[in-house]
Amino acid sequence: MAKKQNQTNGSGDFDRVRGYARSSREEITARIKELEKEWSIERLIESEAPMMALGGLGLGALVNRKFLVLPAFVFGMVALHGVQGWYPMIPLFRRMGFRSRKEIDREKFAMKALRGDFKDIHGNGADGDQSEQVEKVFAAVRA
Repeated sequence: MAKKQNQTNGSGDFDRVRGYARSSREEITARIKELEKEWSIERLIESEAPMMALGGLGLGALVNRKFLVLPAFVFGMVALHGVQGWYPMIPLFRRMGFRSRKEIDREKFAMKALRGDFKDIHGNGADGDQSEQVEKVFAAVRA
């Protein structure tokens, strides 16, 4: 249950960013590049759904026509995800470590702020508490 709470309130992101609070600009830039390449749940759905649908069409054509129900199910689930944001594979994707684009971007922009990209947010880098600094960054990124 605690893991689910971390996914919804972003404390896992907070802890990851706090870990970079004393890192060099190069280390932060490397993390930003990793985040830009990270696959989101949405991208995974956009890749997984057509493969499932094509697989169902192939199985329906070559093995048994009953498999043709699979593409219909997949397209219905993709439509449901588009309308309500729910998809049956999301819990599995979460367990595999995938995050939503919003979660990835929140961490990415917090890292950019730590790097100093948003100087008004970052401040002058005085010897303040890193946790307080990260809280200010996340407040600005969430706005």
